[in-house]
Amino acid sequence: MDARLQPRSLQIISDSKQRENAMPLLCELSKGTEFGHYKEEQWKFVLLAGDITLLVVSDGTATERFLGCLLRVGFGEEDAGYGMMLVSPAARGLGIAKTLLATAMKLKPSQGLHILGMCSELGAPMYKKMGYKSVASVTKVSAPLRFEPDTSAAPQLSFELVVWPEGATETLLRMDQRVTSLDRAHTIRAVVAASKLLVVARERESSHAIGIALARCDANALVVGPIEGDERCVLPLLASLRSPALTADLQLDAISVLIAGHDALVSRLVAEAGFTVDFVNPTMTFGGVPLPGERSGYIGLIHPTIG
Repeated sequence: MDARLQPRSLQIISDSKQRENAMPLLCELSKGTEFGHYKEEQWKFVLLAGDITLLVVSDGTATERFLGCLLRVGFGEEDAGYGMMLVSPAARGLGIAKTLLATAMKLKPSQGLHILGMCSELGAPMYKKMGYKSVASVTKVSAPLRFEPDTSAAPQLSFELVVWPEGATETLLRMDQRVTSLDRAHTIRAVVAASKLLVVARERESSHAIGIALARCDANALVVGPIEGDERCVLPLLASLRSPALTADLQLDAISVLIAGHDALVSRLVAEAGFTVDFVNPTMTFGGVPLPGERSGYIGLIHPTIG
């Protein structure tokens, strides 16, 4: 085995302060990978987004350099998601990615789900060899922040849109539990704290929440997710999030969403609002176990790692 893969160079970091201290090395690792745009702002968001464990393989030298990394996010005691699998181009082919994922899966041995929220084309072949199977797809769509949705159906809407209503976090927690059946309370609270905007779609007569969307700033884009609830609410929710982002002068020029399945919705966003499809990647689970929950109501992912 290559010396760089000896146990002394594999680190498991669960302490939040230690994860924060690792950010400069993670930023350096990002360069030259598909996450080359990940700088401190992006790493800080994902490292604080819930029950996160960081696994890294370093070169074991005095001037430490990360050769690869993986994030594990715990959803309660049983289930886990994995993402941000990065390997330095110079260190590929040494088995680093396989070592990281195999180690992460053994951290809390259980009968729970092992989820890869979004897999790249580069990583999918290895995941398949390790027993993962595709169970869904994720489509990234984006548009200029000043996109002009077709609002011809707006007068017939049976719901109202409310920005940051009282009890919004609890509303999101209840809806997320229903549509995912995962214990993501820690993650949801962390994501809400890091977000700029939250909009709830409520039935006019009962004030019952039927849709919700959260948005955060990432570089020059307004990244929306999660989006949960009734699919009819999605385009109005996106338009509602766009307006305060424009008036707040947040120096943003794009809006993007990771759509979980919902092919018809993707087609609508393209046809009616001028969104473009950036890519389509698979969601995988170990053994091909179906994702739990009322998935028709889970529309937009939070992040590729968090799901």
